[in-house]
Amino acid sequence: MVFTPGLFLLAGLGRASSLERISVASIAANALALSFTLLACLWMGATLVGARWTPLAISVVMVALGGASCVVWGRRLRSFRLDRARRDWHALLPGLSLLLVLLIGIALRLWVARDLAYPAWVDSPHHDVIVRLLALHGRVPDTYEPVLPVGPFTYHFGFHVAALVYHWLTGLPSSDAMLILGQVLNGLMPLAVYAFVVQISERRWTAVGAAAIVGLVSLFPAYYVSWGRTTQLAGLLILVPLLGHLAQSRPMRPGQRSEAWSWGRILLVGALAAGVLYTHYRVVVFGAMFGLALALVDRKVDWRLWLPAAGVALLLTAPWLLRLVEAWVAPNLVDPSAYLAPAGYNSFPWHYFNSTLERAWWGMAALGAVIGVFRRERAILVIVVWVALTSALLNIPGAGSWVVNNNSWAISAFLPGSVAAGYGLEQIGRLSLWLWRSAPQAPARPGRRTRQMIGLAVAVALAAIVIAGLGFGIQAQSRTLNPRTVLALPADREAMPWLRDNLPADALIVVNSWYWQHDIWSASDGGIWIWTETGRHTTTPPVDYYYDPVWTQAINDWNARWAKIEDFGSPEAIALLREVGATHVYLGAVPGRMTPAALAAAPEIYELLYDRDGVFIYQIEP
Repeated sequence: MVFTPGLFLLAGLGRASSLERISVASIAANALALSFTLLACLWMGATLVGARWTPLAISVVMVALGGASCVVWGRRLRSFRLDRARRDWHALLPGLSLLLVLLIGIALRLWVARDLAYPAWVDSPHHDVIVRLLALHGRVPDTYEPVLPVGPFTYHFGFHVAALVYHWLTGLPSSDAMLILGQVLNGLMPLAVYAFVVQISERRWTAVGAAAIVGLVSLFPAYYVSWGRTTQLAGLLILVPLLGHLAQSRPMRPGQRSEAWSWGRILLVGALAAGVLYTHYRVVVFGAMFGLALALVDRKVDWRLWLPAAGVALLLTAPWLLRLVEAWVAPNLVDPSAYLAPAGYNSFPWHYFNSTLERAWWGMAALGAVIGVFRRERAILVIVVWVALTSALLNIPGAGSWVVNNNSWAISAFLPGSVAAGYGLEQIGRLSLWLWRSAPQAPARPGRRTRQMIGLAVAVALAAIVIAGLGFGIQAQSRTLNPRTVLALPADREAMPWLRDNLPADALIVVNSWYWQHDIWSASDGGIWIWTETGRHTTTPPVDYYYDPVWTQAINDWNARWAKIEDFGSPEAIALLREVGATHVYLGAVPGRMTPAALAAAPEIYELLYDRDGVFIYQIEP
C-alpha cells in the first residue's frame, strides 16, 4: 500500500524527470511520498465529482496499481545490469547499511507498541474520529457529522486517508490500523532522510550516518508513538523528498540545458507539494523556510521548475485551499490577533534534549555544522540557514502563532540535525583516512609512524563513538513509549464491546477528565475511546469539539464545575448529572479522580454494572 501506487506514478514520470539516475533509496522514498499524495487526491477528487469510495472500489484500485507497478518495474529490472563499479562491494556498503538500519528501526518501532490496546495520548482518538468520518462519507466531509456535531471540516487528512485504506484492506480496527501504519512509517523515516542527504550532498556515508541517527539514536521521531503524532510524521515523509528535488534544481547558466525542469519533474514536485498541504499544515511552513534558505545560499532559484510546480500544487489543492480560506482566513482578516498563540504555547521545549544521548548526538551535529560552514559545504550551509530562518520566524517577539510553534519545530529538528551529525561523523572518518594515507611512504622518514598512530587513534575513537551511540540508542529506542501517555489499557478495550452491547444508543457517560491545554478538556483514561469505539456519548468528547465555540463553552464549563466535586453523592453532584442528562459512569483501568471507593459511598445513585480488571461501569439511578 505505501509503495506500489507511488511506484506506478514514478514509472510514468521516470523518463520525463530523469529519475532513472537516482538511487534505489530515492525511488523508494519518492514512491512512499507519492502514494500518500495519490490517496489524498483520490479522496479530494471523489469530493469534487460527488462520488464516494468504498472498500471494494479502493481494493480494486490498489490491486490494479500494485499489478501495474510489478509489470512496469519488473521489465526495468530485467533490463538492469550492474556495471563494474556496482559490483564492487565497497559501493554496496552504504545501501546495505541503510537496509540494516531500516530493519532494526521498524522492528524497534513495532516492539515498542506491542502491548498498546489503543494508540497513546489525546491526539489518537481525534485522528480516529477523522478516519471514521472519511469511511462514513467515502470522501472528504463538509462537517464532522454524524460523529460529532461540529463543522466545517478543515483538518489535514492525508495520513487519515492512508490509515483508512489500510483499515479497509486488512479488516483491522481503525485504531489498530493507525497504530501499525504509524509505527511502520516511523521506521521508514531513515529511508527518506538517506535519500534527501544523497540528493542534496551526494555523500552516501553522510546519508548513512543521518539515517542511523534518525532510526536508532534520536528521541524523535521515535517518541511520536507516545503522542500519536502520526500526521506530522507523514507530512515530513512527503516533505523530505520534495526538499531533495528542490535542492537538486540549481539554476543553470545561460545556454545550458537543465533536466531538472522537465515536465515530469515539474509534475512530481508539484504533486509532492500538494501532498504536504493535504497531510500537515505546519510542515508546509518548514518547507517554505527551506526554499527560502536555498534561495539565499544559491542566490537564485530555478524558476523554470519552481513556478510551474507551484502551479501544479495550486491546481491539485485549490478546492481545499478555498475551504481553508473561507473557514480560517476570511473571518480573521479584520482581527489578525486571532492567529496569535496563547501564553506559553510557543515556549521552546528544552527538556526534550536533556538526556546525555540527545546532547551527544546534537553535539556531533554542531561539530558537523561548524566544519561544513568553514568548508562552505553547500548542503550544510542550506541546513544551517534553514534552521536559523525557521527559528527566527517562530520567535519574532510578540508574534508567536498557534498555526506553527517551537514545539512542532523542535520535534522536527531531527531532520536538519541528523544531516549535520552525519556530516560530522563522515568528516572524522575522512580525517582518520587522511592522516593514515598522507604519512610519508619511506619508513625512515620522521613522523610517519606518529601520523599513522594519530590516524588510527581517530579511527578507534570514531568506532567507539558509533558503537556506543548505536548501543545506547537502541536501548533508548526500545523504551521510547512514555507510560504516562498511555490512557487506555487492554481492560478498557475489552470493556468497549460490553458498552456497545449493553448501553442504550442515547446513553451519556460521565468519564474522568482533566484540563489538557489551551481551553481543551480531555478524558484521562480509557473513556477517551468510548465515543469512537461505541458511538455512545461522553461528558468529555474527543478534542475536535474545540472547533465549535458554543459547544466548547458548554463542555468546558461543565467539566470545570465537575472537577470541583469531591462528594459524588452530594446535591451539587446530582444537579450536575441532571443538567447534562448523564446516565452512566465509566472508570477506566488507569486510575482517575473518580474512584470506585468514592462512588461506592453513594450506592443509591451509582449502581455497579461492570467490574473487570480495574474497569468499572455504573448506571446512574434516576
